[in-house]
Amino acid sequence: MLAQRADARFALVGDGPLRADLERRVEALGVGHAVRFLGGLGGRHLVELFKSADCVCVPSRSEPFGMVVLEAWASGVPVVATAEGGLREFVNHGRDGFQVEPHPASISWGILEVFSDFGKAREMGRRGRRKAEVHFNWDRIAEQTERVYREVCPEEEALAYNSLRALERSIGHSSFA
Repeated sequence: MLAQRADARFALVGDGPLRADLERRVEALGVGHAVRFLGGLGGRHLVELFKSADCVCVPSRSEPFGMVVLEAWASGVPVVATAEGGLREFVNHGRDGFQVEPHPASISWGILEVFSDFGKAREMGRRGRRKAEVHFNWDRIAEQTERVYREVCPEEEALAYNSLRALERSIGHSSFA
């Protein structure tokens, strides 16, 4: 990738059992000038990093949901994510990010696509932000969770409803009015 975009810089966030191996690999390849290992970040520092990025790459081989994608979108940043696990379900290829295969050539392609048109990349980030706001806000998540509970446990729903009504009658208040 650096052969095509010598100005590219990579910030790796997180710690794990592969970090030491990755640091050695970066040095062996002679690309230490372009790669920074930042360790675990959270809060304001992570938000600032996301907002300063041209894209956020999630090269997971197994990703059940993809909180990092939502955090990137919340910051208005497009994503390059592997089409693995939950990511393939909600990253819309070419619209709010790029879905790639979990191997270096494909990941590099996705990042270079972002770099090839920063105007399009900014629009993808805006679309991702809107998607996160509309589809992944806490009210929506609570509604979806409640719907699943109602489907799985319809008898318990009726019992809970009747119990709530009885409690409201006893205190003279109704949340259904």
